[in-house]
Amino acid sequence: MTKYAVMNDETLVEICLLGESGAFEELVMRHENAVMNTAKRVTGSRFTAEDASQDAFVSAWMRLDSLRDRSKFKPWVCAIAKNCAMALLTRYRSVVPDISLHLVENEELSDNPDPELSALLSSETDGELHALVDALGEKLRETIRLHYFEGYSVAEIADLLSVPVGTVKWRLAEGRKQLRKGYGIVEKEYNENETLVSRVMRQVEELKLWRLRRDKTGFEEVYENVLAAVEELEESKEKQHMLADVWLRGAWWIPGKGNDEVYKEIKEAAIKGHNEDVMEAIVSHGYTDVKSEKSIRYFLETIPELEEGGFRKALGYAWFWLGYEYRHANRMEDAFAAFDKVLEVLEPSDVYYANVLAAIRTEKKLAEAVAAGVTNAGIGNMGETYRKIGGKWYFWDEPGYRAGELFWDLELSPMFWLSRCDELIDDPDMKPGDTKTASHGKTTLTCRAADKPVTTPAGTFKNCLVFETDGIYRTESVIAPGVGIVEQTDRKAGTRFVLTAYKVEGEGRIPFAVGNRWDYHAENPAWRVDDEQSMEIVFASEDKVTASVVQFVRKEPDTDTWLGNTIAARQGYCKEDPDNPDNQILVDVEKFLAGAERTAKTRREKVHTAVANKVMRRIFATDENFNLDYTEKGRWNFFGPLTVRSEDDKLLLFEDDWNYSFEWKDWFWKNGRSCFDQYAVGCNFLYDIVDFALGALWSDKWVPGYEEELKFKQYDMDVSGRIRVLEDEAVKTPVGSFSSCRHLIADMQGGLGYWSGHTEFWYAPGVGLVKFLRTVTECGEVKDAVWLLTDCRGMGDGYFPMEDGFFRRYEAQNLENGYHGSVEYTCVEDEEGVTLFKDALGTQDRAEYEKTK
Repeated sequence: MTKYAVMNDETLVEICLLGESGAFEELVMRHENAVMNTAKRVTGSRFTAEDASQDAFVSAWMRLDSLRDRSKFKPWVCAIAKNCAMALLTRYRSVVPDISLHLVENEELSDNPDPELSALLSSETDGELHALVDALGEKLRETIRLHYFEGYSVAEIADLLSVPVGTVKWRLAEGRKQLRKGYGIVEKEYNENETLVSRVMRQVEELKLWRLRRDKTGFEEVYENVLAAVEELEESKEKQHMLADVWLRGAWWIPGKGNDEVYKEIKEAAIKGHNEDVMEAIVSHGYTDVKSEKSIRYFLETIPELEEGGFRKALGYAWFWLGYEYRHANRMEDAFAAFDKVLEVLEPSDVYYANVLAAIRTEKKLAEAVAAGVTNAGIGNMGETYRKIGGKWYFWDEPGYRAGELFWDLELSPMFWLSRCDELIDDPDMKPGDTKTASHGKTTLTCRAADKPVTTPAGTFKNCLVFETDGIYRTESVIAPGVGIVEQTDRKAGTRFVLTAYKVEGEGRIPFAVGNRWDYHAENPAWRVDDEQSMEIVFASEDKVTASVVQFVRKEPDTDTWLGNTIAARQGYCKEDPDNPDNQILVDVEKFLAGAERTAKTRREKVHTAVANKVMRRIFATDENFNLDYTEKGRWNFFGPLTVRSEDDKLLLFEDDWNYSFEWKDWFWKNGRSCFDQYAVGCNFLYDIVDFALGALWSDKWVPGYEEELKFKQYDMDVSGRIRVLEDEAVKTPVGSFSSCRHLIADMQGGLGYWSGHTEFWYAPGVGLVKFLRTVTECGEVKDAVWLLTDCRGMGDGYFPMEDGFFRRYEAQNLENGYHGSVEYTCVEDEEGVTLFKDALGTQDRAEYEKTK
């Protein structure tokens, strides 16, 4: 018996409105028989009554806030069921002949086939019906024929086909469903063995759960099916509520469906359906100019509209980010007033309630530190939501911001780092040796052990579980059952978080109870850290938790180590211009560059240092404000370590590790020839552009004649296009001529403008990419930006060999107006994997640059 069983209907409705979906499950279980009987009195059929009951509970869920007398839930939902049953029966009869109703609504499957249904299916007069049966998949068609044509029982079919009885029942149910679709009836998908409760909750939540999948392949088909089902409903507030939900997911996850006109329609549906969550997303969509007076005006204009419409969640969102904008404008009194408004309009179950608690606490701490003369302090604050789905806990949401001298390698976020495999936080069934792979195939989560002893300042913990992520993210999380995460290591940044104190109640691997709190300390070889970081549970129900995460960090670089010097240079080389907050100015970090050279020990550290310092020193040498004697103006300079990994037939490139990557660009777009040169130089992101346009650095499927349509998102921008593989041909470069080069063409639309468009690539066997061409149409010009291989060290097998010590240099050809463009890749392969250290150069001769000033 659950805690809800002893509560009356009025109490259940109230706490359900506060976000406890378990209370609604109790309402459904308590009244499903009454609702089913009400519907069946109208339809005369169990199957149609089930559909109507499902519709009724979905409608009740959506409209729960409109029930004025909370104690009258039962008669209210039964009245809804009666209306749903009448509407459903009318719709069925309008599209299906009376005789076919026996097919689509036959009673529960038994061991004895329904004689009337068997007669119908064996009839020679219903040719359309027989054609639909013939069109079923092999397994469904075979099972339908055995049961309805040949008279076999469910048990006999199970024995004949060597499958479980449940499988036979599912095939019969699925076959009937598809036959119903053949008559034009859209039927909600459900397994015959599922409870009505799970079907109702799945109908409401199914589409939203795609947010947990890193790979959205297949979403569009599901989206179209769900949208079609919603659009068939009669006009109502509930329909608009669902339309807003469905359209929003399409705008997020389907290329081409996220334009401003679509968001306008989504907003209209959200208003008509009073969809709180979608309206919050709409306000977020309009928040485009972060850290600006424009954003302050945007929120001040939006808040009255939200107050009038009664959109509580969106209102809390608006007040929170208005407070953030005020703090950026140094209006702290206004900021705290806005944060207080968040606490007024939201409930503890709302993630921004948890977020603002952290924001108020950290902002006060930072103000005290600054007043005391501390200059090396930074803050971070987050609200987090975790949801329990199918018995597993998932990471759902994490808004927040950072300020001051805080960087991501020291930020506490234990649940975030644990959840990098399709957002999974805790699967109770995972045991040592079990591995889960994220939907995009780029991250794995493995349970390594269940008996590790760990000692931290908070105590010694035995029999700890060890979970390790690999791939894009590389972390290790140690969980003491009944306590939570006691130690966590970011293996990329080298940061180890250790538990220093805790206060927990409840059960489970990670106990979630209101007031539970964990304090942590960050240890990192790059920094000497003094910090106060914690996570505290603000709200907890059976399937939802919100937590407040606080980060207050004071740090000094440890210049006795290579990592300390490297990170200090990376994170300290520029800062906000005090005279113009929208600009950055350079800060001298030569002592850290020299320190990195002095302390580098391994080959990886030495290569990293050599390439990074070369780029960093060039940035300072080509900056007109830092170096008055500059000879070239820095335009487009980048450093970054790129991870390369083989998967199946592909060689994949992963994003720069932003713990180490840095850049400096000074771009002035002008009319005239220099515009083309600038775009040509912008192609020094060469391998990144290859990976963007083709989906990989190389794939063995790229043989002459191969074609593929692509559709994806880049930085939330829609991208689509086509790649083609032409016949092999010879290519001449400054380092020599190459025969039998594989020639690929990609035509892409969308994404970053200087990456998309028409691009061509030539690969030489044993060498890799030797030529790149991009057609540039800018400032009235249409020209081909060509890059050629100009230096090459190391050869191997295949069309993109990659081994330790390999070096490739490419240069832009035929640039004018004093521009220079090149990119170098130096390969390191060791126990950490394969990394390409990128030096991307883009400069302009001083004399030519000064003509544009």
